Amino acid sequence: MKKTSPIDPTVGYADPFAKDELLYTITAENAAQYKGLLSAGHQALLKRDARTFRMPVFPARRSAAYPDDVLTEVKKQAPLANSNTRASLGRLDFHVPGGITYGQHWLNVKFAQSVVRVPFRILTKEEDKLLDKHYKDIKKQMDDAFIKKN
Repeated sequence: MKKTSPIDPTVGYADPFAKDELLYTITAENAAQYKGLLSAGHQALLKRDARTFRMPVFPARRSAAYPDDVLTEVKKQAPLANSNTRASLGRLDFHVPGGITYGQHWLNVKFAQSVVRVPFRILTKEEDKLLDKHYKDIKKQMDDAFIKKN
């Protein structure tokens, strides 16, 4: 199998599934039809934000690709992990429908029996500078808050 990169240096991320057709969109109006596929959290969002929340559904894929520099770093960091079955480099690349916008967001990770909502924030340049300026103080507060007590 030929190795291909999802990153095209001339245009950026090359979505390998860009030609996939939308199968359907779940909205508040048709949620009952898909109730068996929806978590309680999805159902609540469809009810709470009926006018704006929708779930476009595309064919399922199980693929992942990372640039060579990331894979090299993961191999270096793997022996430092607490587990021989898990590791994290703290980087996850994913498609953002409609483009990236600043602010608070949620990444919904769906498992067989549950959905985990992972919060993340895309900082403006000003917010990033402010975070850099106060990082040591914030880290100390976090370290102090989670000191192991004997």
